Amino acid sequence: MEIIISVIGAIVSVIIAVIGAIFANRNAIILQTRKLKEEYYFSYIDSLNKMMLETYNPDMIDNVIAQRLSSDRNKLLVVASESVVTKMIEYEEKAFGKESKDHNKLLTELIKFIRDDLKIESGNYPEIGFKQYGKKL
Repeated sequence: MEIIISVIGAIVSVIIAVIGAIFANRNAIILQTRKLKEEYYFSYIDSLNKMMLETYNPDMIDNVIAQRLSSDRNKLLVVASESVVTKMIEYEEKAFGKESKDHNKLLTELIKFIRDDLKIESGNYPEIGFKQYGKKL
């Protein structure tokens, strides 16, 4: 009887250890994915901002920045949620590099969807736009 109790205790211990390892691994993957998304989102917004600043001065457009924006965007196509990709495409088609009265609205929507994908509360997130040296673009 004591042997049976010992064997059952050992089996239960192994099962608990395996389940704990599975959950720890799952949480580590979720955390790594979120960090990767954050990195790609920040890089994309940074590249987008740099490109927007240069769009206002066409003589200064730099191919390196355009290539970086393209690369950052393509990385997001792999890791971003479907809703973020949809908003990103909508923003690019309707507002990016164009005279658009809806630019800030579309940019704000894109940022809200990014925040949702990162599980960051948006609440009453205000309408935003890019700025340079205190000047709203």
